[in-house]
Amino acid sequence: MDLCNKVISRFFVSSNKEQPLNESLEETICNSIDTNSGFEIIFSPENDICRLRDIYYDKSQSDTSLCLNPLPQNSDCFPFNIENIQCELSLLKLAISVEANKRLRNMLINSDKYADLDEEVFVHRTCNNMVAWIMFFPPSGNGKSITLSQINNALEDKKIVYGINTELLNSLPENHDRYFKLYVVALGTPAVNGKDGYVVDHYPREIKNDIDVDELAQADYITLNLVLNIKCGDVICDIVPPTKGINGCTITGKTIPALNGSDPEIPKGRNTEISQDGLHLISTHIGHVEFSGNEFQVNPILDIEGNVNPLIGNINFLGDIHIHGDVCCGVSIRATGNIQVDGVIEACIIEAGKNIVVSSGIQGQNSAIIKAHKCVYAKYLENCKVYAKEDVYADCIIGCNIYSNGSIKATTGRGAIIGGTICSSKEVLANSIGSKTEKITSVLLGGLPCDDCERQEIIEELKELNLEIQKLETAPDTVQTRTEISKLKLKTYVARMKLEIIDKDLRNALNEQTIKDKRCLICDSAYPGTVVSIDFKEFHINRIEQNCRIGMLNGCVGRL
Repeated sequence: MDLCNKVISRFFVSSNKEQPLNESLEETICNSIDTNSGFEIIFSPENDICRLRDIYYDKSQSDTSLCLNPLPQNSDCFPFNIENIQCELSLLKLAISVEANKRLRNMLINSDKYADLDEEVFVHRTCNNMVAWIMFFPPSGNGKSITLSQINNALEDKKIVYGINTELLNSLPENHDRYFKLYVVALGTPAVNGKDGYVVDHYPREIKNDIDVDELAQADYITLNLVLNIKCGDVICDIVPPTKGINGCTITGKTIPALNGSDPEIPKGRNTEISQDGLHLISTHIGHVEFSGNEFQVNPILDIEGNVNPLIGNINFLGDIHIHGDVCCGVSIRATGNIQVDGVIEACIIEAGKNIVVSSGIQGQNSAIIKAHKCVYAKYLENCKVYAKEDVYADCIIGCNIYSNGSIKATTGRGAIIGGTICSSKEVLANSIGSKTEKITSVLLGGLPCDDCERQEIIEELKELNLEIQKLETAPDTVQTRTEISKLKLKTYVARMKLEIIDKDLRNALNEQTIKDKRCLICDSAYPGTVVSIDFKEFHINRIEQNCRIGMLNGCVGRL
């Protein structure tokens, strides 16, 4: 309303030269538009426009107000929002009152006689030049009626050349009931900005690790679908292009530029391309599709129908591996992506750059080592070592050493954790922990267990590297010796860099746990022989505990 106030002040300054006939102008300024009656402009009986009306219809001053409808017949095309129209209607009301005041001054010669004045047309346009109204003041005395050419001249004087309602304009001179009414004579065309383009995905950008559980509380790890197979030429996502904007025009003929929609960000990654028509992102290879960073990419997938045994040999693969059988003893399998095994894993080494899913289970024979840079899912874990940067899920965990930077959950199927060492950064959840035979089961909470183990491995590696460097430095100085020392020093530098990163992560984890401690053991039943350790403080379970929740409380480990 700042613009409205400036215009009002300007009207007051210009009208101070003459004494107004009444207080109607001040009243017009003070009264806002009556929103209770829609957007009608209401003038009180004391306003000069009402006095002109009463004089024309030969009435004594009445107590009837005047209501003017400023909207066109089709109000849907009115180019204003509610906030802007309030200000514009206030300016329009003020302009009508000022014009009526002038008209009344020119009419009044004395109290008994009115001057001969021709019919007058009042034209008002909005500040943004999108709407123009006209209003007719009737002739006075022997004044003449207005003609169509005079109306057109009035519009030309206001530079109104576009969006004129010619049908309405041509009918007005013949309309004897045209006085003291508002007519929308011209409407501008608002600019229509184009719509931004967007992408419709055919594959999820985030894989939800939701495990299906049947009515017997048995988990189905096959349904995780962490490996999404795709064929060459399959559509990964649809590309909806942007639309162009449509320029608008003001009633003065000025073009209102419209903005075109912006192009969508196409998540084009490795082994994908945009179709020739530009409407699809498609795969150029067979493999596994995943969303990484800000793009879809198709990674190669190694699909093995049968078992993996020593005859096949070790496997190192840059991508995902899907083994439809078992992984037998003595095999080493490494992949940069996910590893999914439909059968059983025996005493072998499995390492994945992402998730490991074992639909049947792991019979480790105290030799299996399982490492995942994300999560581990298994039907059961037995006599093995498991390292997971995120969470571990299993129906049953027996005699295992598990190191997880996330949570360890055994809440489906039997949901039991028996024996071994269970290390979790956050929480351990199980239906039961320990056994009736009081088998020692250690639960260590806090820190980053997986990183702690990696840290110890790096420290041992540094010791061995330093010993080898010392031996070579005492050996005869040859080109081969110097080359070998350089290689060992480079390995030492890389190992120290890894150690610094791990130490930083451990400090950050310690700070987070200090701020909000979520470390706890939650189980339905806990048996004697179970020991819970947090920050080198222990809590021993000496009798069967039901609905057990153990964590740090007031600096001590105990029941929460």
